[in-house]
This record gives sequence, structure tokens and C-alpha cells, in this order.
Amino acid sequence: MRRLIFGISVYFAFLTIHPSALPAQTLAGRLLDASAGTPIALGRVSLADLDGDPVVFTVADTEGFFSLTAPGPGDFWVSAQSLFYWDFADGPVTLSSSDTILVEFRLTPHPTQLDELVVRGEPPESGVWIRLLPQGLPRRHALQLGR
Repeated sequence: MRRLIFGISVYFAFLTIHPSALPAQTLAGRLLDASAGTPIALGRVSLADLDGDPVVFTVADTEGFFSLTAPGPGDFWVSAQSLFYWDFADGPVTLSSSDTILVEFRLTPHPTQLDELVVRGEPPESGVWIRLLPQGLPRRHALQLGR
């Protein structure tokens, strides 16, 4: 019994000395495509204070998973963004001292038309073709490579 009481005392003393060891306010979850249900890689998830000022952000991994720890308890706006998707924002969300809130963001695809890409080039000098052809595609074809 004395060991248990001693252990609990040491634990609380450690928490008092090291406030970083206190439970954190965490928002964790996954970014998914609303249409296909597939993960959205490298999307950004952020928390902002009630004035809209950014507090902290993270980037989802290649499977869409993320974990975000708030700097302290409070009310926050939550947002998620990714290229080719409409931005999402919601809140305020209240995070208390030991909360872990699990969420799933389903972002709606945003069709984006890219500018036209034009590739221009000039044919190489005739001597280059002569040097490349003996070792290039005809030889690979003769050796039955590249199938």
C-alpha cells in the first residue's frame, strides 16, 4: 500500500514539475474524398481562435490520417483544406484539458481547370540521331527488350 501511495505521489509531483506531461487537447481523424471515400493525402487541418487567427496546423499523411494538439483548452474553429477540394470549416469546437476528439472530414471535390500546357522543342542535330540509333530503340527491339 505504501508503494502505491508513493507511486501516486511521485506521479502527481512529476505532473506539477513537468506541465507538458499533462493530458493534451487533441483533434485526430482522417481526410476523405466525399464522392469516392478515398483518403486525401497531404491535406492541411488547422485550428484557429475565435477571432480566426491560426493557432496550430498539421498535414495529413499519405492515408489521410492526422493528429493535431491544441496549445491549451478553449474554443477553436476547425478547418481542412486540400488541393482540388472545397475548403471546409466548422466550429467553434470546445476542447477541454484531456479531450481527444475523433473526426472524419469528407471534402467535396472542386474541379479545377488548369492552364494549357504547350511543349515546344527542336529536332536534334543529325549527328545525334546517328549516335543514338545504333544503341537506341532498334537495338532494344532486336534484343526483344522492353516488353
